[in-house]
Amino acid sequence: MARTSRTTLRNVKENSQRKYRSKFKTNAKLKLAILFAMSLIAAVSATVACGPDDSTTSEQKTVRGQLTDVQAESFLDLNSITVAADDGRSYTLQGRGRQHTGFLPSHLREHMVAGEPVTVTFHEEDGALVLDSIED
Repeated sequence: MARTSRTTLRNVKENSQRKYRSKFKTNAKLKLAILFAMSLIAAVSATVACGPDDSTTSEQKTVRGQLTDVQAESFLDLNSITVAADDGRSYTLQGRGRQHTGFLPSHLREHMVAGEPVTVTFHEEDGALVLDSIED
């Protein structure tokens, strides 16, 4: 009887180890599959977020002229500017609440008051002119 109980204990132990190994393999495979799926989602998200949306944007244009209006959304964020271009046209460009490095709305107002020209680069998006960059 002692032999039977040892055999039974050994069988129980071996079965337990097999189940543990099986669960470990399953968990490892599941973790690997989840990691792969998350990497794929991140790659697709980055491509969509960083890539241009050709359906709503057009090529960039550059215009030089004097600022005639500056509208700020906050101390840092630009809502819109109006540029009287050297060719006589007036362009109202949407800042869309973005910050433009080195060009706070207050700095742009200084350009407007002093009559100093700026060069702006913009594109058309959904029927609006959207500001991309500003240079002195």
